[in-house]
Amino acid sequence: AIALIYHSQTNSHKCHYCSFELKNLEKCPHCKDESLENFGTGVQRVEKIAEKIFENAKIARLDSDSLVRKNEHIDVLSAFEKGEIDILIGTQMIAKGLDNPNVVLVGVVNADLSFNLPDYRAPERGFSLLTQVAGRSGRGESLGKVIFQTFNSENFIIEKAQAQDYEAFYENEIELREHFDYPPFSKIIRLIISAPDDFRAERAGIEIASRLKEHIEKLSLTERLIILGPSPCIFERIRGEFRFNILVKNKLEERGHGIICGFLRKILLPKDIKMVVDVDPSDIL
Repeated sequence: AIALIYHSQTNSHKCHYCSFELKNLEKCPHCKDESLENFGTGVQRVEKIAEKIFENAKIARLDSDSLVRKNEHIDVLSAFEKGEIDILIGTQMIAKGLDNPNVVLVGVVNADLSFNLPDYRAPERGFSLLTQVAGRSGRGESLGKVIFQTFNSENFIIEKAQAQDYEAFYENEIELREHFDYPPFSKIIRLIISAPDDFRAERAGIEIASRLKEHIEKLSLTERLIILGPSPCIFERIRGEFRFNILVKNKLEERGHGIICGFLRKILLPKDIKMVVDVDPSDIL
């Protein structure tokens, strides 16, 4: 299951994947224990801490909760550029497109969070985010400073983002991608098998993966079409459905796509089992 995110404005806990919401939560819905405590470092908590430390500063927050009117983010960014806001706290949405010559200090909380996800694209996305946000500082006449808060300051991605060394990051990343047959050295086809029952979903995933492997072996293409899984999705349960991943590394371009999709079209699933086929998925979580 996915942890609910606390939203102070509505005093509610929400799931950002299925929109499930619990309002005015004072005790556990299951065991009725009242010793509940929120943890983590969201932008609202960072804002409260900043208000205590910088009592005289004008602080604004820019995230989906703070924006209630259309184009309100434009007003906030405009006020920030005019100097009406001293400290701007926000999510990833302020990492791109902010061109303010007055910004001389940028801080990133939990900088290594994004590239520690079990997804082959996580390092690339994390590096991209850090280099983009770092580029917001020092755009005017004054020199800028960037601070990354991290649990591992010697992490390769942190070091290269700090140095803005795109070439070194690329060379390292492309070598890893080639070694593990990830794009651009293959095309990924992701199968998500889901069902209300955990055991049923897993058994269906095992059966589909087994039959798919047998089909590929008959075609003598096991080195060109690589099957991984099934394994539980990182977000294992969404909307009451247990989810399992099967990944296909397709090194045959369109031919491989045709072989996999042609095989999957012949599969008849029970009514309680769902299968989603995602070609070139944006993530594998």
